[in-house]
Amino acid sequence: MENQRVKVLDGAVEVSLRALCILYENRAPMTKDRIAAYDYFSLYSKDMNSSLDNLMSEIQLHSTSYVGEIQTITKAISILSSRDLITFELSNGAVYYEISEIGDSLVGSLSERNDYAQKLFKHIKVVKEFFNDFSEEQMSEFVKTHISNWSEEATI
Repeated sequence: MENQRVKVLDGAVEVSLRALCILYENRAPMTKDRIAAYDYFSLYSKDMNSSLDNLMSEIQLHSTSYVGEIQTITKAISILSSRDLITFELSNGAVYYEISEIGDSLVGSLSERNDYAQKLFKHIKVVKEFFNDFSEEQMSEFVKTHISNWSEEATI
């Protein structure tokens, strides 16, 4: 039963909901790479700051999920766009995504009734505060510099 849960949490629909929550909380256009990083660190906050707790259970080699995150985020963005839950714009050669009014309404009602969503929002806020002043390049460098440490520290 536990393995089935993990598959659902890593699926495009679940990631779509988390991405929508991330865009809702940030209230600013975000690139796909930033959404992917915020999603990963919302689940594994301890990888960002060792004094924090993870939203997800700690599993060995969980950092490998970061590598597949961009593919899953791409599918998630496609789902969200097809339902008009997000909008996008091109700026300075990059695509930026933002929550739409429909998405805003959906997430607002979800966050009030769901315990998991409330916990997720707390983690998203911590991630937002941590990376708020990071450029895309600085965030990417942070990941490249630290990713090998994440799998070494994890335990089953």
